[in-house]
Amino acid sequence: MKIARYLLEQVFKCFFELVCFQRAIFNPKFIELLFDENKTTKIPLQINSNRAFMKFCNKNSECFLTFAMNYLISNHQGSRTYPLTYPNQFTIYSENEKNAIEIFEILTNGANKFSKVCCNYSVLLHDLIVQHIETSKDLSKMVKEIEFRGFIGPTYTNRIINYQLSNKYIPAIYNKQVHCTYINENYVPVFEIIIKRIK
Repeated sequence: MKIARYLLEQVFKCFFELVCFQRAIFNPKFIELLFDENKTTKIPLQINSNRAFMKFCNKNSECFLTFAMNYLISNHQGSRTYPLTYPNQFTIYSENEKNAIEIFEILTNGANKFSKVCCNYSVLLHDLIVQHIETSKDLSKMVKEIEFRGFIGPTYTNRIINYQLSNKYIPAIYNKQVHCTYINENYVPVFEIIIKRIK
């Protein structure tokens, strides 16, 4: 246990250009067990990165959500090594629509941890976010920029289409931008949707 705690302490003290959790994560309950008395030592229990990638597993999606919200930060403005090529972002990948609720929690409550979140397109998740922007009475915890990748569009257009999303309770305005990123092997246009707070 002491060795595991020491190794995790070293990870928490580092700053990473990229962290990737594709098949496994650190179990949040194990971290709690190792650092139970952390209230007195004040070690920041967070993995700090410029960019982060997480692939949600269907079996442990709740565990992935807990880990992302409590122990992962990808919110640093730029990077000394790659200031323009690799902007700060948190990328979430999920093959299952069932994880949309967990990802929605990250998008609506992760503003202090993630400045930009990219995720694969999900109709349910997209609609939940748009509804949240238009009807929520508090958008202060919501991530400022969300990028959906892989939306299959009905027709090809090389124009960038902009929409404004406004809230009926507070003066918050979001810009929704849709543009074609490429044509796939079946000659079907694939779009990217970016929702960004502008006010």
